[in-house]
Amino acid sequence: MKPIRDQHQKQATTENPKELAMPFNKQRKTVVLLAIWLGLTASSSHATLPYTTGLQLWLDANTGVTISGGIVTTWADQSGNGNNVTGSGTTAPTFLTSGLNGHPTVQFDGVNDLLNNTTANLVSSGSARTVFVVAQTDYNPSVAEHLAGGALFTFRRTAGPGVTIMNLGQLDYDPNPPNWYIYSDAVAVNEDTAHQLGIVTNAFTVTYSSAGTGNLVNEWLNGTAVTVSGGNVTSETGATGFTVGNREDNTAIDGWRGGISAVVVYDSVLSDANRALVENFLIAEFAVVPEPSTVLLLGVGGLLLWRRPGRQSGSA
Repeated sequence: MKPIRDQHQKQATTENPKELAMPFNKQRKTVVLLAIWLGLTASSSHATLPYTTGLQLWLDANTGVTISGGIVTTWADQSGNGNNVTGSGTTAPTFLTSGLNGHPTVQFDGVNDLLNNTTANLVSSGSARTVFVVAQTDYNPSVAEHLAGGALFTFRRTAGPGVTIMNLGQLDYDPNPPNWYIYSDAVAVNEDTAHQLGIVTNAFTVTYSSAGTGNLVNEWLNGTAVTVSGGNVTSETGATGFTVGNREDNTAIDGWRGGISAVVVYDSVLSDANRALVENFLIAEFAVVPEPSTVLLLGVGGLLLWRRPGRQSGSA
């Protein structure tokens, strides 16, 4: 949905003072709320996150992106921890100054693009975490394979027989029906949700939160809890580091196809109140606005999504 522009909003004037006292009907309430919501974005570009306890990573496409030769070479961590991600050569993504909802975004090709950090795990293996992502897929209904998405974020970078990671992503296209895999240890364990394609082909915010080994990953998509089913989280034993926009050892299948404008990682399960603070901050910053019929009902969520690595030997 395109943002509502100021010229389309009827304003009260001194020539019509009765309008100031006129009761709002439902349609006008929605317009006013949207105007306030969208108005926040003009002054919130890379403002301070409203909750920072346990903050391990904050990537924000509004700042800290270094471009050389048309590719993103560094996306600098804004958390103060120095957990930057880097790219190079033909596997580096590109940068759009006016991408997701007209905001800056790092654009991944869904083939082999990725950004890596090879020195920081962000959280201990199998421990609690909360992750937020603002992204958008490049949906192509004519492509009879992975229609959209891929891995948004991977804790640890590579997997194999007896070696596990936490792979968080979006859609893996299985025609009957399309499946949404949100987590896998890349060997035997998957978690999935109901089909969400109609929602995430627009810009979305998704949150994933887990208490760690032996627990499911909980998900909120655009502020609404999503039912998750499948196996519990296992401890990661893969290579040190993390990957944005892909899974390093399975790029042919897991590459994210679309833009990513923000990634935020905490080393704990955030309370509902603190999760909502961060979600609403990201929604305001990147104008992730639900359809008018639902704007009064939805808050903001986040999403780490994964594409199942089922074609790789030793994978689920």
